[in-house]
Amino acid sequence: MTTTPGFGNPRRWGWMKFFGENTVTLPPAPLKFNERHNMSSHSKILNPEISLQETSDDYSRVAARLCDRHRVVVCHDDCQWIAQRRKRGSAERPWRSVGYFRTRDALIQACASLCGRIDPNAMAILAALPAHFGGAA
Repeated sequence: MTTTPGFGNPRRWGWMKFFGENTVTLPPAPLKFNERHNMSSHSKILNPEISLQETSDDYSRVAARLCDRHRVVVCHDDCQWIAQRRKRGSAERPWRSVGYFRTRDALIQACASLCGRIDPNAMAILAALPAHFGGAA
C-alpha cells in the first residue's frame, strides 16, 4: 500500500474500503466564508455581481423602493427589515440604515414618517408582508 504525498497513511482513510485502493476522490476544498456574511458568501462566490453589503446600490434583498431616497431591505442575517435613506451625492456605500423592524405595522408607520409620499406599489408590498418578520403573511 502506498501513501499519497500530503494525505497521510491510506489506512486511516475510512472511505477507502468502500471505493477501493485505486480510486481516490477527494472532496472539494471547503469554501472560506467571510466572517460577517457566513453563508451569504456562497451567493457572492456563485454570482459575483450580487452585493452582500446592505448599504450598496446593488444589494439583492431589497423588499420595496419607497421613493427615490428611501427603501426597505431584508437584513443579511434574515432576521429583520431595515429602512434605509440614500445619501446625497455619490458614495461607495450610498444607503444608510435609519430603522430596524420586526413587525410590519412598525415598519409601515416609520416608512410613512420617513418619506411623505410612498409609491403605491411599494405600499402594497409593505402591506403584503407578514405581521412579524419570519411569519406567514
